[in-house]
Amino acid sequence: MKRSILIVFGLMLTALNGWSNDYNYLVFVTNTGPRSIAVEDLEMTVSDGKLVVRSGADGEAFDLSTLTKMYFSDAAVVSINDVEAGKVQSVSIHDLSGRLVGCYPSLDVARESLPKGVYVAKQGNKNFKLAKR
Repeated sequence: MKRSILIVFGLMLTALNGWSNDYNYLVFVTNTGPRSIAVEDLEMTVSDGKLVVRSGADGEAFDLSTLTKMYFSDAAVVSINDVEAGKVQSVSIHDLSGRLVGCYPSLDVARESLPKGVYVAKQGNKNFKLAKR
């Protein structure tokens, strides 16, 4: 069984290497959110039920039982944490040139209202990258 998993990952790495030339990041999605790792000098191994990923000095180990998907991306993906109940603050959305796009009562309302694109969301003293596809 372990050998079969290693063979499948080896084949995936071979195929992914050809497709990765056009992308800068490989995104790993788990039940706790996405994590981006640069594809330059990317090494992936499986050990003790974990996928160990290294790219230069950056690295992470993902539990295979919580890994839901992997995909390539041109830009790093940043997880947006949910705001705690009772501390809901309005959100200002800016485009990448810094211009104010609009103010919304919550991130959910902003996500529904915005056209496709990449934005910077400011909520209180925190800034988030927001990408709508």
